[in-house]
Amino acid sequence: MKISTFGEEIKELRKSNKFTQKQLAEKLGKAESTIRMWELGTNTPNAKTIAELSKVLNVGYTDLMIKAGFINEEDVNLTPEEKAASDETSYLMNVNELKEIENKLKQCDSEEEKKELNARKIRLEKRIAKLKLRLTEIQQRKYTNPFDLMTPEEEDAYFEKQNKAYEVEDYRRREYPDIKDFLEQRNVYFNGKSLSKENRELAIKMLDVLFEKLEVNYPSEEKIEKEYNNFENMFAFLKKESPDRTKGK
Repeated sequence: MKISTFGEEIKELRKSNKFTQKQLAEKLGKAESTIRMWELGTNTPNAKTIAELSKVLNVGYTDLMIKAGFINEEDVNLTPEEKAASDETSYLMNVNELKEIENKLKQCDSEEEKKELNARKIRLEKRIAKLKLRLTEIQQRKYTNPFDLMTPEEEDAYFEKQNKAYEVEDYRRREYPDIKDFLEQRNVYFNGKSLSKENRELAIKMLDVLFEKLEVNYPSEEKIEKEYNNFENMFAFLKKESPDRTKGK
């Protein structure tokens, strides 16, 4: 996953919306330390949280999913009609929001509020122009499935890369479990008792307060992948050595 790129993107969007880490955390119902981890690139939110982020930061959901590494931009398997429909929805939403801001500006007396509204207006106008251009490009371009352009070797390499990404993620969860990730799962029990969503959210909030002053030192994705590679190499070596020893006996 492109976690570091995603973290930088979140930080930039947060600042452009004039949110502090604390303010963004409050809007999302998260701990401030969680926002710090995202921006440092040591953790990344799930798809549901990214959907909430897209609304709060006024940015496209698909764009954030691509930045987070959940979607490969070149592999988004959508027809031109589906892409156009998605972009058209975003385009109309942004146009409506722009109209609302323009109406507010006409009625606004506060210079501070005017400044903030004008900043939002400029961001929306840029986004609308970008979406309009993309809609035009989609209409003009014939969609091609990326797998149709791959050789059998390239396709094998692609799926091998995807499989490894899943294996590294599984290794991360196993070797470096994050209690918060665990509590965000649906079926969680404590001492045989099922925890409701409210129970899990309360536990997360209590743990955030309890460990708020601890240093954020979660290992980087590069370090975890390196450890995984070493583990796999050692396992392959032992597997290779084992039959040889049996033959020697």
